[in-house]
Amino acid sequence: MFIEVKQAGALTTVQDQGRYGFQGQGIPVSGVLDPLALKTVNILLGNEENHPVLECIGIGPVLEFTDPVYFAVSGGAFPAFLNEEEIQLNTVYQAKKGDRLKVTYSAVHRSCCIGFAADFDLIPVYGSFSTDVRSGIGGVEGRKLKSGDRIELKNVRTRMPGLKKRNCAPYPAKEEIITLRILEGADAGAFTDEGRNTFYSSTYTVSLQSDRMGFRLEGPSLETVDGNDILSAGIVRGAVQITPQQPILMMADHATTGG
Repeated sequence: MFIEVKQAGALTTVQDQGRYGFQGQGIPVSGVLDPLALKTVNILLGNEENHPVLECIGIGPVLEFTDPVYFAVSGGAFPAFLNEEEIQLNTVYQAKKGDRLKVTYSAVHRSCCIGFAADFDLIPVYGSFSTDVRSGIGGVEGRKLKSGDRIELKNVRTRMPGLKKRNCAPYPAKEEIITLRILEGADAGAFTDEGRNTFYSSTYTVSLQSDRMGFRLEGPSLETVDGNDILSAGIVRGAVQITPQQPILMMADHATTGG
């Protein structure tokens, strides 16, 4: 059977937990932005926790099914519709032949995951199905989905025991302001006391220019001892890279090194 992509959405890709163990060779980890959503949708569907899904960033896709398949949408509060009827998040449904699933836009969350009780007929790269658009590897030809794509499913499960119980509470709405804990790294001394205090005490807004590589934070600039330029070093997800213009919070597709 196939999933036909009628509308691709803003950034829809195939993702799993990512490809670990290759950053030393310059290969990013990638993987879903929301690991909890990945695990939730797969537990509901009876898949392994690392089973690949479609991840939606911004506006979700419109998908049409050529045959029956069980699916679920999990993660952020993205309104979803099956044949124009709104469905519940974190709940398993069965799509029938010709049905259309439409995932729209969330004003409070960045991403959501669409999982299926079936396998994607795709080839893993370095042990992962995750798409890294910048490297052009994984998923569907190493790119985001586009309208007109057809994704073949195999090993489609035709039974779903306890279907009515396969649901859980959706995510609560996110607070507009959240507090993040910061662990100082080796380069903290490159900033003055005033610069560090500015960062720790200020409110920053996630920029619309953010993507899977990093969340750009708009807010006060930070005073340095002798400029921002340092030798590049290995970085990990969750690290904060400070540019002269703004801090950038490293996300799933971050580069393996940064200055």
